[in-house]
Amino acid sequence: MKRLFTIWPFVYTNRCEDDVLYYNTISGDSAYFKNNSAIANITEMLEQQDFFCTIDDNLVEELDKYNFFTILMKKNMGYYRKESFPVKPVSWQNIDIYNTDIILNFKNDEYLLENLRDITFYINNYADVPVYANLQTIHKAHKQFLFPVIESSKSELSFDAIQSVLQKIAPNIVNINILGGNIFNHSQIKSLIDLFNQSLHNIYYHFHYTDLTSKMQQQFFSLIDEDAIKIILIDFPFTENDFQKWKKIINKKNILIKFIVESDIQIIEAENIISKFKLEDYHFQPFYNGKNLDFFRSNVFVSEEDILTVKESLFSLMTKKISNPSFFGKLIVNACGEIYTTINQPMVGHLIDLSLEKIIYKLITDEYSVWRKNKCLVTPCNKCIYNLLCPPISNYEYALEQCNLCHVKCSK
Repeated sequence: MKRLFTIWPFVYTNRCEDDVLYYNTISGDSAYFKNNSAIANITEMLEQQDFFCTIDDNLVEELDKYNFFTILMKKNMGYYRKESFPVKPVSWQNIDIYNTDIILNFKNDEYLLENLRDITFYINNYADVPVYANLQTIHKAHKQFLFPVIESSKSELSFDAIQSVLQKIAPNIVNINILGGNIFNHSQIKSLIDLFNQSLHNIYYHFHYTDLTSKMQQQFFSLIDEDAIKIILIDFPFTENDFQKWKKIINKKNILIKFIVESDIQIIEAENIISKFKLEDYHFQPFYNGKNLDFFRSNVFVSEEDILTVKESLFSLMTKKISNPSFFGKLIVNACGEIYTTINQPMVGHLIDLSLEKIIYKLITDEYSVWRKNKCLVTPCNKCIYNLLCPPISNYEYALEQCNLCHVKCSK
């Protein structure tokens, strides 16, 4: 007798040649069938027939060899019936993850600005003195994560330029990141702090731990709204005397300490700082310096177990299929007014001729823009069964010049 078979709407499937993955987006359970053409064929049949199909006896017998139905039912991924139905049961996916035309929903001109979720302003690119230990390191670090930038040619964004951007994106509420060389050296810093204090946006200030070099700068810091997030960046070598100036601040509300680490030794040193200063809210940010690949393999690269430990919703997987969550909705404005999606790619606009709608439309409609480019489109990840479950492409992939920051062997 033929068998009627379907999978539940919350189950995601992926095929790479004869490797097949079934993933329960509610429980996080998965079933991985390697090098199995029979299961690959039935999965393809399911995808082509709205996730409901009729299976002949000979195929049922073949699939039973691998406990296929038993495994899927045990992990609540579907069901089968041996008796026939007078009509085909209703079957559907809650979100059509297989239909990439869903990107059309993002293209409506009326709502383009709603796709903007995060703006970073480098309000200046200088400091009073060369307080940072390694300027070359500074320049490379900001290409991997938010970090101060010091240039030989001084520039700063004007109050009016920043205000015009905030007015343009109103009434949408976005995340606003504020950085510089040392932002306290901006000629209009008090006015800018007042502007951000009055804003309804989520404000994040990023400081290097050596930024509090004077009482005036400490007074400026005290003007910042207590609801704003203040992130204090610590790199190595570490100078304790400079960090002492933050002692009365570091464990107050909305203060995050971020350690920039390049080795296991620096992690140990950071842990000693955490213990000595009794830090409560902190984070480790790995930095690739071109020579510490082994450190990244141990601390950043993910394994199959790591990937499957993170529970992904069907909506999250759909989002990663049509966009790149690491970059989507994010823009960076440097101190010269140039606009980027990531510093690792050419600029996409300038504040002089600002048209956020045009910038956003172009980024959304170009499948290979930084906002859209995902692991389904790049090698070798497009041949990997975990490409959507894996962390999306980030600045680390640009720094290491490879997309597969993992220990997973992809199908050939």
